[in-house]
Amino acid sequence: MMLFYLTILSIAALLPGLYTALVHQFNISQRHSLSLGVSVLGSAVVVLFTLAEPWNHGVAAALRLSIFTTSAVFYLICWKYSYCRKLTILLFPYLLFLAVSSGFAGISGGGYPSIKIDWSGWTIAHVIISLSTYATITLAAIAALAVTICQIALKAKKPNKLTSVLPAINQSDSLQFGLLMLSAGILAFGLLTGMVLEISSSGNLLRFDHKTLFTLIALILIVVVAFGQRLFGIPGMVLARLTLSIYLFLSLGYIGVKVVYEFLI
Repeated sequence: MMLFYLTILSIAALLPGLYTALVHQFNISQRHSLSLGVSVLGSAVVVLFTLAEPWNHGVAAALRLSIFTTSAVFYLICWKYSYCRKLTILLFPYLLFLAVSSGFAGISGGGYPSIKIDWSGWTIAHVIISLSTYATITLAAIAALAVTICQIALKAKKPNKLTSVLPAINQSDSLQFGLLMLSAGILAFGLLTGMVLEISSSGNLLRFDHKTLFTLIALILIVVVAFGQRLFGIPGMVLARLTLSIYLFLSLGYIGVKVVYEFLI
């Protein structure tokens, strides 16, 4: 029963931001900020209920935490860059999909047991860093999707209602690159905290599993993008595809491994 209420609350929390994006189309900035803030607070309540139980490594818990972190980081970015509000129309339907998926995962899953964790400073730092990395990469992927949609419409010379409310291509392009650079620093620090925890628990520097492999691939791709952009300049569509690829690898490492363990093994 608690799972049902958490799923309903997760979905309901996202509706104010989604409604503003679809209906008002960013004409009233205060209304957008308020509705987005309500969505973030609602997602925070869901996380509090999730954390009230013994820690669960499963897909449902991971999705709820990702929804909150992504919406919170997005809210902060919108305060600094007002044009980012236009990405709500792409972000919130995706977050809504994740909220629904968390409900199905909670009902169908069960492969991950709830366990007690020693919440040391390093553990808390590692969890926060991991969630922040995934949030920034998710937002970079949303910006990349906006670039792709606008570029396709521009090449076809067929602008539509969606492209008219999305940020300009150069704005989305700049945003996705900035978020990639930010996520590179966070991800590198996350690997460092992961090493500290692994050394303290097993004595090894790294545990070379699928999660570590996909994370390292994502970090290498970000470094390649950084040097490529600085040395040669990367065309918008190529950068967008690379960003989406990075998001794919990080998703495989964070969510994908959990899906395989919980549903396929």
